[in-house]
Amino acid sequence: MIATGRPAMLVCLPIAERNQRSDVAYVPVVGRPESALGLVWRRDRASEHLGQLARMPATELLASR
Repeated sequence: MIATGRPAMLVCLPIAERNQRSDVAYVPVVGRPESALGLVWRRDRASEHLGQLARMPATELLASR
């Protein structure tokens, strides 16, 4: 699809809902298991700011953007 100038990628529903753009079309994929978002980081890169982000409820994080 890249060669045709029409790239595609799968994204979770919250990402599609949060990042609406007039030049991007989000098309639901049916017949697949539901997806989920997760936050991961390297243990040796942990910080207090990252800890605060990890403890923030997803609904609060998405609403703050």
